[in-house]
Amino acid sequence: MLEVNTYFAKSKVMIEETFGNYSETYYSEYPKACYTNIEDTASVQKILEEEYIDYINISVKITHNDHILLGFLVRDIDLWSDLLKACEIVLENKNHINEVPLGIEPVVLKLKTIGNHIELNVYHEYDPARLIYNGTVLKIDFLYALLNESLKYYEKLISLHGKFRSEGKFDSLKEKIELLKAKI
Repeated sequence: MLEVNTYFAKSKVMIEETFGNYSETYYSEYPKACYTNIEDTASVQKILEEEYIDYINISVKITHNDHILLGFLVRDIDLWSDLLKACEIVLENKNHINEVPLGIEPVVLKLKTIGNHIELNVYHEYDPARLIYNGTVLKIDFLYALLNESLKYYEKLISLHGKFRSEGKFDSLKEKIELLKAKI
C-alpha cells in the first residue's frame, strides 16, 4: 500500500524546548520529536503561529509496503511545489527519465517510467551513486497519492492561516492539481 504524508518541521524554539539545545541534525535523527503530521491540526496551528509562514519547512514521507521512498532526510520550505513539478513532468514526458531538484539542498528526485510503474531514486546531486531513497511503485497510484496529499496540504494551509484565505494564494495551485489529476 502506498502512503503519502506531510509533516511540518517544528521551529527552532520548539526544538530547543524539547532537547535543551538546537541542532539541524535533530530533524533527521529524531523525526518523531521534530515534526508534526498535517493531521494534528492543533500542533500545526501552533507551528503556523510561531513561525513566519514563508519559512516553514516540511517533509513528505512516501512509503510503499513499509519501504520508505521519500522521508525526513529531505525537507524544504516549498517541497510540495517541487513534487508537483515532478508529477507534471512525468505526465508530460511519458516513458522518459525525469530529474527534479528537491528544495535548495543539492538533492535530486529521479523518476523513470517503466511500463505501468515508476522507479524513484533520491540522491545527492554531487554524488548520484549514493542513494538516499529508492523504490518502484505503480505510476497511477504514485501520481494520485502525491496529488491528493498536495491538495490536502494546501487546503490545510488555507483553513488554518488567514494570510492564505485573504490572499487566495493557493487557488491557482489547487486548480493546477485538479488539472494534473485529470491527465492521469
